[in-house]
Amino acid sequence: MVGVGHDIALAAYGGAIMLALMGTILALKGFQAPRRRYRTTELWLLLDRDHGLPEASAQAVIGATLRERYYWHARWAAGISLGLWLLSLLLRMI
Repeated sequence: MVGVGHDIALAAYGGAIMLALMGTILALKGFQAPRRRYRTTELWLLLDRDHGLPEASAQAVIGATLRERYYWHARWAAGISLGLWLLSLLLRMI
Protein backbone atom coordinates (compact mmCIF):
# COMPACT_ATOMS: atom_id res chain seq x y z
CA MET A 1 0.00 0.00 0.00
CA VAL A 2 2.90 2.32 0.71
CA GLY A 3 4.34 1.74 -2.77
CA VAL A 4 1.24 3.17 -4.43
CA GLY A 5 0.65 5.86 -1.81
CA HIS A 6 0.49 8.50 -4.52
CA ASP A 7 -2.86 7.01 -5.63
CA ILE A 8 -4.95 6.59 -2.48
CA ALA A 9 -7.79 4.78 -4.27
CA LEU A 10 -5.37 2.21 -5.70
CA ALA A 11 -3.67 1.81 -2.31
CA ALA A 12 -7.02 1.17 -0.63
CA TYR A 13 -7.99 -1.32 -3.35
CA GLY A 14 -4.67 -3.16 -3.01
CA GLY A 15 -5.04 -3.23 0.76
CA ALA A 16 -8.55 -4.63 0.41
CA ILE A 17 -7.30 -7.45 -1.79
CA MET A 18 -4.41 -8.28 0.54
CA LEU A 19 -6.63 -8.26 3.64
CA ALA A 20 -9.20 -10.45 1.89
CA LEU A 21 -6.44 -12.94 1.09
CA MET A 22 -5.21 -12.82 4.69
CA GLY A 23 -8.73 -13.38 6.01
CA THR A 24 -9.20 -16.34 3.69
CA ILE A 25 -5.97 -17.92 4.88
CA LEU A 26 -6.94 -17.36 8.52
CA ALA A 27 -10.36 -18.93 7.92
CA LEU A 28 -8.71 -21.97 6.33
CA LYS A 29 -6.34 -22.28 9.29
CA GLY A 30 -9.34 -22.04 11.63
CA PHE A 31 -11.07 -24.80 9.71
CA GLN A 32 -8.01 -27.06 10.11
CA ALA A 33 -7.20 -26.11 13.73
CA PRO A 34 -9.19 -28.83 15.56
CA ARG A 35 -7.55 -31.57 13.47
CA ARG A 36 -4.01 -30.24 13.67
CA ARG A 37 -1.92 -31.95 16.35
CA TYR A 38 -1.67 -29.49 19.22
CA ARG A 39 1.98 -30.40 19.85
CA THR A 40 2.90 -28.84 16.50
CA THR A 41 1.29 -25.46 17.23
CA GLU A 42 2.72 -22.19 18.51
CA LEU A 43 0.45 -22.43 21.53
CA TRP A 44 2.26 -25.58 22.63
CA LEU A 45 5.49 -23.62 22.81
CA LEU A 46 3.82 -21.00 25.01
CA LEU A 47 2.58 -23.65 27.44
CA ASP A 48 6.16 -24.76 28.21
CA ARG A 49 5.10 -28.29 27.27
CA ASP A 50 3.10 -28.68 30.48
CA HIS A 51 -0.68 -28.35 30.39
CA GLY A 52 -1.91 -30.82 33.00
CA LEU A 53 -4.72 -32.20 30.82
CA PRO A 54 -5.26 -35.66 29.36
CA GLU A 55 -4.19 -35.89 25.70
CA ALA A 56 -7.72 -36.02 24.26
CA SER A 57 -8.89 -33.09 26.36
CA ALA A 58 -5.81 -31.04 25.51
CA GLN A 59 -6.37 -31.65 21.79
CA ALA A 60 -10.01 -30.60 22.04
CA VAL A 61 -9.38 -27.50 24.17
CA ILE A 62 -6.35 -26.23 22.26
CA GLY A 63 -7.93 -26.98 18.86
CA ALA A 64 -11.14 -25.16 19.78
CA THR A 65 -9.23 -22.19 21.18
CA LEU A 66 -7.09 -21.86 18.07
CA ARG A 67 -10.15 -22.19 15.85
CA GLU A 68 -11.95 -19.42 17.72
CA ARG A 69 -8.97 -17.05 17.54
CA TYR A 70 -8.31 -17.71 13.84
CA TYR A 71 -11.97 -17.04 13.03
CA TRP A 72 -11.98 -13.88 15.17
CA HIS A 73 -9.02 -12.47 13.26
CA ALA A 74 -10.50 -13.59 9.92
CA ARG A 75 -13.72 -11.68 10.67
CA TRP A 76 -11.77 -8.52 11.51
CA ALA A 77 -9.71 -8.86 8.34
CA ALA A 78 -12.90 -9.28 6.29
CA GLY A 79 -14.49 -6.21 7.86
CA ILE A 80 -11.46 -4.01 7.31
CA SER A 81 -11.12 -5.36 3.77
CA LEU A 82 -14.71 -4.42 3.04
CA GLY A 83 -14.11 -0.95 4.46
CA LEU A 84 -11.03 -0.45 2.29
CA TRP A 85 -12.89 -1.68 -0.77
CA LEU A 86 -15.74 0.77 -0.15
CA LEU A 87 -13.21 3.56 0.42
CA SER A 88 -11.52 2.78 -2.88
CA LEU A 89 -14.90 2.88 -4.66
CA LEU A 90 -15.74 6.19 -3.04
CA LEU A 91 -12.39 7.72 -3.95
CA ARG A 92 -12.69 6.56 -7.56
CA MET A 93 -16.08 8.27 -7.85
CA ILE A 94 -14.70 11.59 -6.67
